[in-house]
Amino acid sequence: MRNKVDKEHILSLTDGKDYGLISPPMDAQVAVYELCRYFLGEEWYTSNPGSQRQCNTDIVYAIESNYKGFKVKVRHIRPSKLQKLFERLVRK
Repeated sequence: MRNKVDKEHILSLTDGKDYGLISPPMDAQVAVYELCRYFLGEEWYTSNPGSQRQCNTDIVYAIESNYKGFKVKVRHIRPSKLQKLFERLVRK
């Protein structure tokens, strides 16, 4: 699990094209793997012999079990703050 956002790593999971102000697309399965790695750690695995979709269920269950009752600090980001955040990420 990482302690900070790694912009280069996240962008490496996309198609690598420049979409201007919009984030580049990421495959849904790649996103699930990344969330699993971020929240559960690189050593997490499931021992259930099933399909990829069944493994996704295990990932969601494990994340929700580990973060049950976790309070989100920011529930809504105002568009102006989101734009500033995106600009800051693009500049790096």
